[in-house]
Amino acid sequence: MSRMTDDRGSHLARCGRLTRAAAALSARARHEAALEALAEAGAVRRANGRLADIGAASGDIRAAAAGWGLEVLSFAESEPAGLMLEPAGFDIVHCSWALHRLAKPSAELREMARATRPGGQVVLQWSLTPREGHAHAIEDVCMALREHGLEIAIAEEDVELAGVNGYAGRVVAHRPAPVATDDDAVRPPRARAFPLAVGILEVIDAVQLSPNMRRLILTGQELAELPAQEPGEILTLIWPAPGSVEIVLPPRRSWRFPEGARQQPARNLTIRALDRARGQITIDFFMHDEDGPASGWARCAAPGDTVGFGGPRAHWVTDPAADWTLLIGDETALPAIGAIIEQRPAGHRTIAVVEVEGTAEEQAIISPCDLEIHWLHRGERAPSRGSELVGAVSALELPRGGRAQVWAAGESLLMRRLREHLRDDRGLPRECLSVLGYLEVRGLTYVMQLGLASRT
Repeated sequence: MSRMTDDRGSHLARCGRLTRAAAALSARARHEAALEALAEAGAVRRANGRLADIGAASGDIRAAAAGWGLEVLSFAESEPAGLMLEPAGFDIVHCSWALHRLAKPSAELREMARATRPGGQVVLQWSLTPREGHAHAIEDVCMALREHGLEIAIAEEDVELAGVNGYAGRVVAHRPAPVATDDDAVRPPRARAFPLAVGILEVIDAVQLSPNMRRLILTGQELAELPAQEPGEILTLIWPAPGSVEIVLPPRRSWRFPEGARQQPARNLTIRALDRARGQITIDFFMHDEDGPASGWARCAAPGDTVGFGGPRAHWVTDPAADWTLLIGDETALPAIGAIIEQRPAGHRTIAVVEVEGTAEEQAIISPCDLEIHWLHRGERAPSRGSELVGAVSALELPRGGRAQVWAAGESLLMRRLREHLRDDRGLPRECLSVLGYLEVRGLTYVMQLGLASRT
């Protein structure tokens, strides 16, 4: 009897562990899908904006959004019935995994739409096949949002979650902004699905730019149609799963892989240069992490080696009315900073502050703009871990008057201090600041969510 009791207890314990593991997988998959939806909506490009996070109750979502420079207000009710939000108070209204808890969500959708500023977005995800709750068709949700003045940018009804049965719906809608004038601050572009292009790239050349920066030039027929419009856009590179030689690609417009596909290493990297006519792309790798999949591959990459890709995403949006530009970051941001500088117009005042390990890591960047670049040498300390970058920026003599466009990227806490300095001490308006913090968020493409991709 005792043996049977012990066996039963052991069986129940194993069942409990499996149940908890399944629940953890489900929660992780939902969290990753929520991050993916926000990335598709371009949340990372809305630094200094406000985000309402409804129903997710995830500290990770809040931390990720804060790292992107967003002010986050969480409404963590498991059921968002009776939701009340500040009218026109948010740049992004995000609600994942709560809509299916409502029998008739029309009032809550109206409240979300009402809370969305001109140019802002509503980002929704919900179960289309809930075990408990109510199924709401994509068409019905889109119709409700349109009735309240929003336009649909993305509508997907086949979103799969790893380890979770059934499908989810995803909708990104935006409230049209007034027609831009020369006096308007730069606005982020509308949401666009990710990835719009996928394919295989082949290495055709490799150049060691400095002891810690290696440049690869790659080619691929899909590059001719890559819809990259801004300097320094992002590609997600994909390597075969451990023990495999095959690269499995997702379909266009959905970061979902075939059922049964093993998890593959993926990292976000900056497009340093793109030559569509020749079908070539240039990517710089910061060789900081010896164990990282991108660094390990790039260190030994030779002509003929291949890698998969999906993309692009934009983190810089050119303001054509800006009178001067300020760019700040470490080696992580250097590929994007270089790409932006090279496309600044002739005579445009451009100031860059870049932290590198030492003189050997400085790069020659050629541009017709009026360039002033400050190189900071940190020695062997890890990138963006000290206060030198903020100190150097605070000591700068910035142009007086005129409209600024500021872009900075680096470690999250450091970027928060930098954002506060630029906004509070320098008096720069929030509309001209894009100060982005990167995060080590594991899962899918969210290691280095900003995808500045020098640290790999």
